Amino acid sequence: MLAAPAAALINHLLRGAPWARERLAPFAGRTARIRIFPTVLVLTALDSGEVVVAQADAVPSVEISLSPSLLPRLLLKDEAAYREVAVS
Repeated sequence: MLAAPAAALINHLLRGAPWARERLAPFAGRTARIRIFPTVLVLTALDSGEVVVAQADAVPSVEISLSPSLLPRLLLKDEAAYREVAVS
């Protein structure tokens, strides 16, 4: 339910950051499961470096987990916050 608006927001941010789209583009076709308790987003990268909601049968290549309290710190580029994000 939240995945489509989240993907739209992420794409809006990515459109303002060409460097980020360039870094994401090589992962085109790969899917990520992002857990921000209690929300789970499953998104697939596109050739353009943007994302779409993953298809129901998509198998994630990566899982990223973080607490909601980390979001503001990540936006402020707090280096310590990056170390608290779990990636598997």
